[in-house]
Amino acid sequence: MDNTLSWKSHIDLITPKLNQAYYIVRVVKLFLSQDSQKMVYYAYFHFIMTYRIIFWGDSSHSDNIFRL
Repeated sequence: MDNTLSWKSHIDLITPKLNQAYYIVRVVKLFLSQDSQKMVYYAYFHFIMTYRIIFWGDSSHSDNIFRL
């Protein structure tokens, strides 16, 4: 959270992490079963995205995250 209470700095921090997680989920799709893919998704992508979402989810900058 920054001094204007906009959560932009937090969202800017997790956006590259989510892009990397999305790439990993796409790559493992070629090698793993659907159940294993779900485990990778929830362990990596979903965890990053939902971290403190109750606080920043209503931010005007959160649209970038939800598009991912």
